[in-house]
Amino acid sequence: MYKAIVFAGTTEGYEISRFLSENKVSVLACVATEYGSRSLEENEFLSIRAERLDKEQMQELFAAERPELVLDATHPYAAEVTVNIREACENTAVSYVRVLREGGVHKDAVYVENTEAAVDYLKHVSGNVLLTTGSKELSAYTEIPGYQERMFARVLSIQNVIDTLVTRCPSLFKMLSIISRIAGSSSTASIFAIVSLDSIPIFCFLPSGLPTKNSIPY
Repeated sequence: MYKAIVFAGTTEGYEISRFLSENKVSVLACVATEYGSRSLEENEFLSIRAERLDKEQMQELFAAERPELVLDATHPYAAEVTVNIREACENTAVSYVRVLREGGVHKDAVYVENTEAAVDYLKHVSGNVLLTTGSKELSAYTEIPGYQERMFARVLSIQNVIDTLVTRCPSLFKMLSIISRIAGSSSTASIFAIVSLDSIPIFCFLPSGLPTKNSIPY
């Protein structure tokens, strides 16, 4: 029986996993956390593995499962994970395909290259900021004057993330700016829709990686 492994954690990854199982293709969906696994339900053709894997663990997984195809539908900014998946596939001679979201732009958005550029920009403007970029790089925003009152973070509702943010983003009230990542996701589209109503400026990070010959748009 044909077998695929999908590295999910995104809406696209979940949808692909469901599509394969609905069409009776055996699929193993890999997500980083138990929280991520809640978006899927195991069945006869779909199994789920909720665990962060390094490259060596991926290679062991591929050797044990012997998939015909690995689909990398991880977040566009999970650069290290993508490198590990691709190299693990190369080392085990497994076919690899990167699933990429189509990019989106907003005419009134300000685009910056990375977190450092966003922080530098925000040091010279006023107003509160809603951060939707995840929890890993939030500490960089503590360099902004008055960050305790200005920074509001939207993150996963899991305990270790919340514990990190308790002292850094103490209140969640008014927002005047939105920081997001350009990934073509439904959440980004929703932000653009909200902003169009209230004239809230947006600052977006552009993906650093470029599509490869083994990449397909979703």
